[in-house]
Parts: sequence; structure tokens; C-alpha cells
Amino acid sequence: MTYPKRLIEVDLPIRRISDHARREKSIRHGHISTLHIWWARRPLASCRAVICAALWPDPADELCPEAFRQVARVWMGKWSKEYLAKVSPESYTRFISIQKTPAKLDDNLELRVALLDFIADFANWDNSTVKAYLDTSLALTLAAHEALGGAPGTRPLVVDPFAGGGSIPLEALRVGADAFASDLNPIPVLLNKVVLEYIPKYGQRLADEVRKWGAWIKQEAEKELAEFYPKDPDGATPIAYLWARTIQCEGPGCGAEVPLIRSLWLAKKPNRSVALQLVVNQSSFRQGCRNPASKDGNLPVGNPPESNTVETGKLPSMALDSAIPVRNDGNLNSAGLIYNDECRSVETIKRVDFKIIVKLHDGWVNQDDPQEKIANPKFDGTVKRGSATCPCCGYTTPVARVRVQLKARRGGANDARLMCVVSTRTNETGRFYRQPIEDDLKPIHKSENALRQKCKTHISPISFLPDEKLDIRGIRHTWGMIYGQETWTDHFSHRQLLSLTTITRLVQEVAKRENGDANLHAAVTTCLALNVGKLADLANSLCPWEPVAECPRHLFSRQAIPFTWDFGEGVAIGDSSGSWQIMIDRFATILAGIGSDWCQSSPYLASATDHPLPDDSANAIVTDPPYYDAVPYAYLFASKTTASWEAILKAVIDAGWIITGSWPIDTEMETRVSAQGQARLASSSNSHFGDYPLK
Repeated sequence: MTYPKRLIEVDLPIRRISDHARREKSIRHGHISTLHIWWARRPLASCRAVICAALWPDPADELCPEAFRQVARVWMGKWSKEYLAKVSPESYTRFISIQKTPAKLDDNLELRVALLDFIADFANWDNSTVKAYLDTSLALTLAAHEALGGAPGTRPLVVDPFAGGGSIPLEALRVGADAFASDLNPIPVLLNKVVLEYIPKYGQRLADEVRKWGAWIKQEAEKELAEFYPKDPDGATPIAYLWARTIQCEGPGCGAEVPLIRSLWLAKKPNRSVALQLVVNQSSFRQGCRNPASKDGNLPVGNPPESNTVETGKLPSMALDSAIPVRNDGNLNSAGLIYNDECRSVETIKRVDFKIIVKLHDGWVNQDDPQEKIANPKFDGTVKRGSATCPCCGYTTPVARVRVQLKARRGGANDARLMCVVSTRTNETGRFYRQPIEDDLKPIHKSENALRQKCKTHISPISFLPDEKLDIRGIRHTWGMIYGQETWTDHFSHRQLLSLTTITRLVQEVAKRENGDANLHAAVTTCLALNVGKLADLANSLCPWEPVAECPRHLFSRQAIPFTWDFGEGVAIGDSSGSWQIMIDRFATILAGIGSDWCQSSPYLASATDHPLPDDSANAIVTDPPYYDAVPYAYLFASKTTASWEAILKAVIDAGWIITGSWPIDTEMETRVSAQGQARLASSSNSHFGDYPLK
């Protein structure tokens, strides 16, 4: 059989599809991309348009079956009459013209352009779940399939052997085709199982069950974790703790503890500005010594003030102003005080403290004392290009020495310095910032002890904590290895690990509970497990504080695990950013918002080089193969150029196929700073391709 050309071989409304694809990048609520992190998801707009244009024949081609033309005329006629209010302004003129002169659709060229107008409008995110668009695309897809030899009542099969985040197979189902999705990595397979199977099968019921069990997990987690996230004495509720890793200044005669901070901004909005300021404190004492008579020789005696004495073994650098830690090496403690086997005179203790300042209409003031004006505040931190400058003496510890110090402490997450606590108050709007108090550290020590106890009592073939070693091959993408983070556990603080392991166990308890519909319960458990992954993305020590949004920023903002000097710790059992409740609410919104008015599909864990489908079973292969080793799973398949694409295209040509069309759809936001000057922004979307008239 000789086949007619498909629409994608003759024309595409590139500019309009590209506009919708770029706009989709900024859509968050209800979009598949927020279901769980995965890289390089193709925009749904371009996938939807490409699949429609690849499945539907060109009505102007002389080989196009008349049966398809007839169905297309009927539906385009409906859009000129019944659905005219739903078309875009760009398409309105054409369809109103068809309404006035229905015979225009007898012209196959006019019918082609009407179909392309429909595809352009259907690419709009706002139309992705509109029944009129879904019904039309289904009718056209089935008509094309049967007219081209498909068995009546069946659907064309679209295959994506590199399914990834699931954009292509989802859109294949949406336009009325069947989809076969496979991937070599189990994470995208799990994601596709939710998108392609569970959502179409259960719809709103799945969203309701996820909300129900998510609420139960939060309730149980609060019972176990509330003591580790206490409220403030005044009743305020902490929602984030801001920490800074530290080093010891290596400047001559200094030895002060230097907090590693990239920026001092806390809130940076047009109508609200709050920041930290570094304050250098120095105190003089006559003597300090190590007590040779004490049992462990670690407690200082002499003249240091009582408020500056702490017990040993208390997570050294997490001490506050009122609790200066004592080192166990007989040298400098974090405040610069010398303790040796003999008492000796001590001239000064150098310490970096913090002050919170706010901007009023007439300038910056001290938050705790508004009468104190702050002239020329500084907002840069202490770190630049990996080197750290001491606020006390001005000495800059080079990046190599910073790495050495942090490497000795496995990245320094568990002895970081608490800089600030962010809270909310009942019946008051906004975030409130305060300096830490001693009671903020007590739960930290308790969480460490609780975590150690759980590790000791854990009995399972699987370790209680993710203590697997990091692969050195991923050092370009997992930067913490440079700073001593050797296992996945090192990316988290003790309290974060305690929260994550508690919620993980509760998800496992949900999985063991009896439920009337075992398949639905498995779907719910899968969704809850994915939310643990989403929580870990925000509950680790590599999440910087975002002063514009006033919340921690999630880890995977790029295709790497970067190392951060300071980080924001959210409250897992709270109701703000970084909490379990926020994850569940957003996840359920996605489940209900993606849409489910189409058939379901089951994804497979399979290699593209050993595909489970038999030959000649696919009507279309639509895919986006991995072509760059941007994430660690690419150890299995890595190419720093477009060589993988070229290999695939060469194989297609060698097999006797003919390439009849190539459309450079522009899917990237032109304002992306990281993409400036790179090939990813190179596009021909401003050029004219094919016969489609520019608007």
C-alpha cells in the first residue's frame, strides 16, 4: 500500500506551537513536570502537536483516503459553528469564514490549513483537557487509523522507547492513540505508571485517596516528630531554620569560626527587605587552661564567663552565642580561645555573630532596636569562588583549604552554625525572622540521639539510612564529593534524616494495610512513595534559601547536585514549603488536573536495544533519546554531542526509510541565563517553513 504524506511532512504551525511550548515552562500547578523531578521533559504542547500531525494524513495529498477527508470536514465544520467560541484569535478569522461559506472545506488545501489551525490551538495548555478538543482529536485519530488500513475499533500504537518523564506517551493517549512507553531507568517507569495507568484508571478517586492517606501520615508523623520541631516561647511556629557551614580561619593568630555564606539576604521583595549583617565580637580574658585533674581533660577552667561553657560531645559548631564549644584537640576552639595542658594568658576571643536588619522608608535599621540606624549595609556573604574571607581579621582561606576542612567533617552539615529562624504567627501574615536561641539547639541534639538509637535497633537487609557510597564518576554532577560527602547520607542533617526515615516507615505501614481494592491501594502507595522523593528534594542540606520567595529552594534546580555553603531547613511536619503536607496537596492537584478522559497504558522497564515489542507493531515511533551525559544514569549511555541522534538517524536511513520533514520547534525560554549563547536556544522558529501562512 502506498501511503499519503502526513501533515507533519508538509507543514506545521511552528511559531504558535513554540509559543505554547515556551509558556508551558512557567506552568507549575497541575502540570506533569511537578509530579516528580525528572530531567529534560518535552513540553506537552509540542508533543501533542507533533503526534497529531504525524498520525493524521494531509488531506491535500492525492493519496489521502476520502474517508478521512469526510470526517475532517465534519469536525472542522463543527468548529466553525458549535465550538467557534473556543478557537484562538489567530484561528477565528479562518473558522468564521468557513461558517459563512461551508463549501470552503471542499478545498483540500483549505481543509489542511483548518486542521493545522486546530493543532495549533490544541497545543495550548488551557485546551488540553477541554472536551471539544479531546473529542475532535479522538475522532480524527481513529478516522486516520482506519482509513490507512487499521482494523475498525482499534487505535494506532505510538511507541516511545525513551519515555523519560512521560510527555510523549501521555500526549499519545490524549489525542486518541494507544501508547507503549519504556525506559531503562526504573524512576521514569514508575512515573509513567502513575501518569499512563493509574490516573486514567482511577482519576479523582486516586487523588482523594492520596489526600486521605497523606493526612494520616502527617498526623502520625507529628506525634513522633513534634518534639524535634518545637514552637517558639511566644507561640510562633518555626517554618525554616537557616544554617551556614563553617571553617576555622587560618589567618595568623585568628582561628575564628567563619560561617560560609553566599548572601546575607533573608527577604528581597519590592515591599519587604530583610537581611543579616555580620557582627565581629571580641572579648578579653586573663587565662584559660585545660584542667588536668578532670576525668577527660576537656572542660575549661579559669576565667571564661559561665555562659561560654558547654559540655563536651555536643555537636561543636552548632553552639550559639551563649554556648562556645570546646574542641578536643588541645588547640583553638571555635571562638579562638587556647586550651593547653598548662594555663596560659589569653588576650581575645574572636567570634562572628549576626544581626537582623530591616529596611524602612527612611533606611535600614536593627530589627531588635529600630533606633539603631544601619548605614551602608553589606549583603555579600563570606564566600567567593570557594574561598572564605574571615570577617574578624580579613584573611581569605583559599578554596583548597576550605575543602580540606569540610572534607574532614563530611561536608559540615551536622556541625553547621544556625544563623536565623523563620517563623509564622497566628492571625499575622508574612514571615518573621529572629536570631536563634539556646532552645533551638536542644532538638538538634535530641534528633541526633534518636537517629542513632533507631539505627542501632534497625533489623533489615536494607540499611536504615541511605549509606551507599557515591560514584566518583559522577563528581561533575555531585559536587559534594569534593567536600567530603562520600555517601548519600552525608547530604542530610540528622534531623532531616530522622524526619525522612519516619515518613518513609509510615508510607510502608500504609502499604501493609488491608484495603478493599488492592490495585487502587498499590496506586496510592506508589504516589505516597513518590512524595517521599519530592520531600527529599527539599529536605536536605543542599537547599539554598530563596529570599524572593522566602522559602528553601529545592535541590534539583539543575541537572546536578550542587554544593551549597548555607542552606535552609524546612519543617517536614509543618504546612509551609518543604513540608509533607505541601507535597501531598500539590500532588493531588496534579492527579486531578492532568486529565483522564482517555485509555490507559502500562509502561515497561526495557532497553531500547532489546525492545519487547515485535516487529511491525508500531504505527509511529515518537521519541526524544538521551544524547548528553547530564545525569549519572548516563554512565550506561553517554554522548557529549548529538552523536546518539546521528546514530539513530543513520540507522533509520540504512534501514531504507526516507526523511521527509524536519521541524525545529522552539521549546526554550529565551530569557534563561544558563542557556544564553548555547545551541539549546538556537531555533528557526522565526523563519517560515512550509505552506502554512504566518500570522
